[in-house]
Amino acid sequence: MNTTTDSDQLILANYELAFQIEERGKRAAELVIANTELAFQNDEKGKRAAELILANIELTFQSTEKGKRAAELVVANTELAFQNEEKSKRAAELVLANIELTFQNNEKEKRAEELRIANVELHFENKEKEKRAAELVIANKELIFQNEEKEKRAQELIVLNAEMEAFSYTISHDLHSPLRKIIAYATMFEKKYSGTLDPNGTQILDSIVRDTKKMNTLIDDLLSFSQLGRKQISFSDIDMSQLVGSIA
Repeated sequence: MNTTTDSDQLILANYELAFQIEERGKRAAELVIANTELAFQNDEKGKRAAELILANIELTFQSTEKGKRAAELVVANTELAFQNEEKSKRAAELVLANIELTFQNNEKEKRAEELRIANVELHFENKEKEKRAAELVIANKELIFQNEEKEKRAQELIVLNAEMEAFSYTISHDLHSPLRKIIAYATMFEKKYSGTLDPNGTQILDSIVRDTKKMNTLIDDLLSFSQLGRKQISFSDIDMSQLVGSIA
């Protein structure tokens, strides 16, 4: 009876062992590292099926190992949860980094557009500078031409002034001689015939002498005016109150 009971127990134990092996096979996806070890142990248990005592010892050992694996699995799950949390943090940081990168790219595009506009503006300004430079060259040429023309006009003016001065001097000299004769003859006539002239004749003679002297003064002034170009400009203080008073 005891032998039959032991055999039944052995059969039941084998069934239980097979059931455990099957259950371990179902949990293979969840316990990757433990399943490898467990498959090895199941193979060993199959070989030692006839040796129940050793199998029980092995089973006890395996249960202990399962506890260790379970503890390791808890630690691994804890580590996995920590890693997942870190991944979540990294993902959040990555999202922020992507947002910052997008913002920086937008800013770069804005800066690039501003730089493009600045380059266009600089190109336009350079073109304008080139135009101004070309205009300045033309203006300088025109200025040089004008200066040359001014120098020519100045030389012509110098020659003209010299000619005018010579002409004025000649005219003054040629006019002075007959005027002096008129004044001399009028004076002589007045001294010799003043007693025989009536008032009207005396007045006419005085008018001839007076106007002749006036014309002589005008000729002297014309000669002085023609010589102004050779004189240095002089500066002096003027009492404006006295000048205005004298004019008034």
